[in-house]
Amino acid sequence: MRTLTPISAALTARQTPSNTPVQKLLYDRKSSAFALSISMRSLDYLLANKRLSTLKLGKKVMVSHGELVRFSRSNHASLTEQGSETSLEKAAGPPSLCITE
Repeated sequence: MRTLTPISAALTARQTPSNTPVQKLLYDRKSSAFALSISMRSLDYLLANKRLSTLKLGKKVMVSHGELVRFSRSNHASLTEQGSETSLEKAAGPPSLCITE
């Protein structure tokens, strides 16, 4: 009888001939996006902006396990606020001049 394992366990560990699990060291783009719970397009933005460092194996872009862990533990507030106004600034509209005499 075959047992089912959770998808996260299947992605992070592989069985060796001696049936001992081995931690995956490199992830392709699709697996990296899945591990971070983001879309592949979001991952591509992170890669383009050098938020994640990569390795190239031939044509494949690979992200190390340590890099994914580092990114997942970091503060991402700067990613959502970078180059844009906060929601309060947008709601207030453009600054107005107040002239008093």
